[in-house]
Amino acid sequence: MKTVKVCAKLWGAAGASGDNHASLSGGSGGFTKCEFVLWKGERLTILVGQGGEYAANGHAAGITPRFGGGGCGGWNKENNGNSGGGGSFVCVGEGIPSEGEAMRRMLAVAGGGGGAASTYGNPNSPGSGGGECGGDAVGKETECGRGGKSTSGGIAGCSGQNGSFLQGGSGYGKESNVGSGGGGGGFYGGGGGGGRSGAGGGGSGFINKAHPGFVQGETISGPKAGPTEKLPPENSDPDYQDGFGKAHLAQMGTGKGRNGGDGRVVIYVDGKRTVFAFTGNLQTLVL
Repeated sequence: MKTVKVCAKLWGAAGASGDNHASLSGGSGGFTKCEFVLWKGERLTILVGQGGEYAANGHAAGITPRFGGGGCGGWNKENNGNSGGGGSFVCVGEGIPSEGEAMRRMLAVAGGGGGAASTYGNPNSPGSGGGECGGDAVGKETECGRGGKSTSGGIAGCSGQNGSFLQGGSGYGKESNVGSGGGGGGFYGGGGGGGRSGAGGGGSGFINKAHPGFVQGETISGPKAGPTEKLPPENSDPDYQDGFGKAHLAQMGTGKGRNGGDGRVVIYVDGKRTVFAFTGNLQTLVL
């Protein structure tokens, strides 16, 4: 059978920023690029991560999981936490692989960024998408969600939910507490934030170097969240377009948070380019 050269570039989605603190962005998406030699006629499944959703006060938006495994923000009647961004991936075969199938079917993953808490006071800074490991949220140690690792999900802040395979953990929420941010999706998702103002950790990236068709690749973590909007890695690449994987600040003047930028996947098959944007569905490409 004939083989083809497959080159892929993946950007994970960013987590949402939160209300009332324009000094912190969500976590940006990570970046992965890779090259494989695969069989002509083989089918690829592509998932493009959905940006984390900002939660308007007391509304359910940020407590809905995101396509690509971005974890839910924690619910609170006054200030919900915000969801993490979904990871983006490319695998062989149809459908989403199980954890047991991952080393046979998964080719590459770019991690999603963690979601911010929505609070007055001193919120933690969400972790960025990976990279071999997702970024840890930074701030009060007991509240911070940890980044996903290469073999396990990120540990959550107190009372949040740990990350798992392809899924970020949910942030903690309680009626008397401010909701915390969800973890980013990825090969293994980031842990959800905990406590009063915990942010989510980023999801991990992945390249399947054990696959028989692997040629080369690298996965890069996004920049740390902070007082400016954060672009994902390789934002000067000719296949990148502004907004994808981008972590925004809260809106100036209103203090309201903003959704994270969706992910993006670009695949070259023997030099022929196909672009995949977020659709909310799995997408396919026959080589």
